[in-house]
Amino acid sequence: AQPDLFSAVGREHTNTFYDIPRVSFSIAEQYGVGPDLPLEEYIRLGGLCQGLNLGYSLESLRANTQTWGGIFWMYNDAWGENGWTIVDYALRRKISYYNVKRSLTPRRLVLRRGGQAFGGDAGDVLLIALNDTDRPLRTRVTWGFFEYDGAARDTETVRVDVPAHSRAIVARRPAPSADALQRGTLAARAASRALEPVVWRHGRYRDAGLPPARVRIARRRVEGADLVLRVAANSFAHAVHFDLSGDWRLSDCWFDLLAGETREVRVEGGACLADTPIAVACINRDGKTFESTTGS
Repeated sequence: AQPDLFSAVGREHTNTFYDIPRVSFSIAEQYGVGPDLPLEEYIRLGGLCQGLNLGYSLESLRANTQTWGGIFWMYNDAWGENGWTIVDYALRRKISYYNVKRSLTPRRLVLRRGGQAFGGDAGDVLLIALNDTDRPLRTRVTWGFFEYDGAARDTETVRVDVPAHSRAIVARRPAPSADALQRGTLAARAASRALEPVVWRHGRYRDAGLPPARVRIARRRVEGADLVLRVAANSFAHAVHFDLSGDWRLSDCWFDLLAGETREVRVEGGACLADTPIAVACINRDGKTFESTTGS
């Protein structure tokens, strides 16, 4: 009877009535996957949906001219349950942690459809620069339409000059047609590494027309106690991640990569993994939610 007692107590201290239907709904909406998922896939896609929802909301609050920013509640679980947080009871970073981390970066580029609280016209897409530091943000950004396979692009380079503790629309352009958005999307890359590349999330990933992508570890090196992995993709890759346990702390994970783009990920204390095979994958790998490829 004791396990039944624990189960009953667990149900009363976990928002299963709230979490399970809504998480399943989010997974179906974003990825078109039904409710009968293996537990591992439910956790993976559910964590991604949590990160997408939290990250998009936080960025919108920061870019919205009618708000003063966003307050995040809360970071870690106070007890062992599946909760709404981004750090678990054992202080391991959940899948959603990384999207929130990127969204709260003090200096951040944001892409949003114009109109209403973001300013601009409803038919435009706005490039908004956020600067929550005490120094001006000055750089150049190349932005525009990138085809998923990298075959073509329509971009321009704009100058960004945003005062300290402020935000500004630094560029705008008409939204691509529905047909074009089946071949690619809008994205922005800054000349400075202080600003991460951003991609316009214009709809559900299941409807985005993403082709299969292959990601690989192009290079690895040891820096002190850390391992640094350089990742590359041959096509737009959604939610790039590694087959490392949640006990490892990474500088970034579950991020999107444009075709031909590279990104470096630092594994804290990971020098001991220098000769260990590490697999990297993305969600749109050959139409499957996960299929790993061993990095070099």
